[in-house]
Amino acid sequence: MGLASAIPPYVTIPFERWAQRRGLLKSKWRLSGAKPRGGPEKLVTGVLQSPFVAAAIAIVGLGVLFAVMVSLGPPTEWGSVAARHRECRPARG
Repeated sequence: MGLASAIPPYVTIPFERWAQRRGLLKSKWRLSGAKPRGGPEKLVTGVLQSPFVAAAIAIVGLGVLFAVMVSLGPPTEWGSVAARHRECRPARG
């Protein structure tokens, strides 16, 4: 039920209330007091502890990603070595 209600936004609110009434939810997040286990939990803990640093890193990372993508050109030309050679050769005539 929880997974199905996550598809449209805000439909999860009735599920959360249902789970809260039945005592299925803990009172606090596990990551707030416990030591993180594994890489994904360490990443989430770091983002929760310093969201501005995480946002800055994400913005810089996206900037680098887009700069690389723009420098590569259109995706239709990425593997086209023959097309580059044809452009460099003078036309015979």
